[in-house]
Amino acid sequence: MQCDALDWIRRKRSWPQFFRFARKLARIPGTAYNSALMLDPKLAELRKGLPKAKNPPLFGWTAEMHLLADAVDIALKKATHDPKASIPRPLTAVDHLSLSKRQAGMNRLIATFSPQHVRLTPQIEP
Repeated sequence: MQCDALDWIRRKRSWPQFFRFARKLARIPGTAYNSALMLDPKLAELRKGLPKAKNPPLFGWTAEMHLLADAVDIALKKATHDPKASIPRPLTAVDHLSLSKRQAGMNRLIATFSPQHVRLTPQIEP
């Protein structure tokens, strides 16, 4: 990608485009900007209290990554002897909707048979 940072200073490109570009550049491993963010101690301190992501982001998930994840799943199942063993995949809006429906069904079932335990129902986390 051919890009000159001075284009924004010279007003050849819009500033909102620069901020979109910077956000995308921060997510690309191996770039100088990504490396600087990963090595920033102040940013690390701010992120320490945030919850950890359970699934990788959908942005950047390619067909090659999917095939590699499938190969890792096969090796993991053989090594652990667990047929359900797999590494996390990105979740789409359809996946979130499906999980929400399952959670609502579980809540209805618990409310029907044991209303006093509704607040103790485990929540499905994506």
